[in-house]
Formats: sequence, C-alpha cells, structure tokens
Amino acid sequence: MSQDLLFEKDDVRITRHVAYFGQTSYQIATVSSVRIGRTTKANRLAIAAAVIGVLLLVLAFLEQRQDVAIAGGVILLVALVLQLAWPRRQYILILKTSGGDVEAFISRKRDLVTLAKEAIESAFRARTA
Repeated sequence: MSQDLLFEKDDVRITRHVAYFGQTSYQIATVSSVRIGRTTKANRLAIAAAVIGVLLLVLAFLEQRQDVAIAGGVILLVALVLQLAWPRRQYILILKTSGGDVEAFISRKRDLVTLAKEAIESAFRARTA
C-alpha cells in the first residue's frame, strides 16, 4: 500500500485510488477531471486603511476640517491601490465528478495545490495503464 502513495503534504494525501483532503476523501475512479481555480479576497491591510480613511472623513465632516478630509481621501486611495496591487489569493482544486464540480481543497499556497493536481493526474494515468 505504501507504493500507492503519490503525494503527501500537510492535510493532503493522494494515492493511486483515493485523494484525501483533511477528513474528506474522493475515489479517483469517480473523478473525470481536475483543475485549479483562483479567487481573490480583500487584503486586510487595505481594509484597515479604508476604515481609517472613512473615520478621518467622518471626523473632518464633524469638525469642518479640510486638511483631515484630504488625509482621509488619500488614505482611502491608498487602500484602493493596496487592494488592487496585493489582493489575498486563494487557489482551489476543483474535481469534476458525475455529481458536478467539487471544490475539494482550498489553499493560499499555489505550489501545494499544483502538486496535488499533478498527483491526481498521475493517479489517472496509473489507473488507465
């Protein structure tokens, strides 16, 4: 059984017959294809900057201070640039089964998701050989 192990790292374990992701397992025979998707989430630093910018704008409105309003606007602009330049990326390993697409594994580590995908493709080749 140990020679069936194709890949193992963290909570991911791929054998010739089963793919394990944490406590969930998928039979390789039921998977028709595998692909990697990517999503982006909000950058925490950009969120913090946006909150500070909005608070400064509120303060400027209440105290009628133009210099604070300008600072708040600049900080909001910086928050926007931060989000556009450095969003948090997540990589999703998507398995196509007869029941539809399944998001089997999500990680911020692209290399880990890529290696898991390659191991599943290797299991496909081993199954057909």
